[in-house]
Amino acid sequence: KAAGGILVDADGRLVESVVVRDVLIYHFMNGTSVTLRARNKGGVAYGSFNDLRVRHAKVGIHLLAEDGSFVNHNNFHGGVISGRMVESGLIAEGPGPCNSNTFNNMAIEPPNTRDGHVIVRGSKTNVRMVGVRLEGTKQDPLIPMVSIADGSYNNVLEGMIGHTFVSADFNLNPDVTFLTYKG
Repeated sequence: KAAGGILVDADGRLVESVVVRDVLIYHFMNGTSVTLRARNKGGVAYGSFNDLRVRHAKVGIHLLAEDGSFVNHNNFHGGVISGRMVESGLIAEGPGPCNSNTFNNMAIEPPNTRDGHVIVRGSKTNVRMVGVRLEGTKQDPLIPMVSIADGSYNNVLEGMIGHTFVSADFNLNPDVTFLTYKG
């Protein structure tokens, strides 16, 4: 069991315009398949991640901006996060700005996750997910599929969601408009 897959680590510097396409990331049960991390006044921006296939991991994708650093305007197009995900399919968090990262036409469909399929934390953190499909056929009905923590605002989430619910302050996040097709 490997501890991690792709790591983009901006430690005190700017890392921009990373391109990853058509990659299968498989079985990182002790770690994260894809991590974009900024620390020590570093930044990760303008990356393009196309048709990633993440299967079996502790965490699928983790975006992390430490205080004084940023992870902004990275784009994920297509792709799937599936199989066993121990903690979550996607985590985006501050305390530094971790915003305007987009996920278009992606499916996040592990049977269940411990913390929820999509976690957004931090007052300077938001995600844009358009045309996404979230499904958790064995998800605990008391754990939200999407959890947007207090203070996070201007998240845009649009697509289909099956099994459980979204936890968010909808006054701060009016553009969370999932359709449900399963009970």
